Amino acid sequence: MGRNYYAHELEYIISAVDGVHPGRNVALGWFRKEVGSEDVVVIAEKRSSNELPDPLLARRINKLWWTRQDYCPLTSKRLNPDGW
Repeated sequence: MGRNYYAHELEYIISAVDGVHPGRNVALGWFRKEVGSEDVVVIAEKRSSNELPDPLLARRINKLWWTRQDYCPLTSKRLNPDGW
């Protein structure tokens, strides 16, 4: 049996990640026909002072999410530059 996740819960958690602009991210579900379920997709804005490469920041987002929730992999993360 699956679990429901709400976008505002994930967005709140992502706002706490060092290197992400608080409040400037969005989480959404992307339906995958081949598995009959949704993946979690995240779009987040990086802080301009952030020197972290995208893969490292994406790992931080995943780590914080997994420590706060039950198993729910974040399938896709898009990190945009400050001011997009």
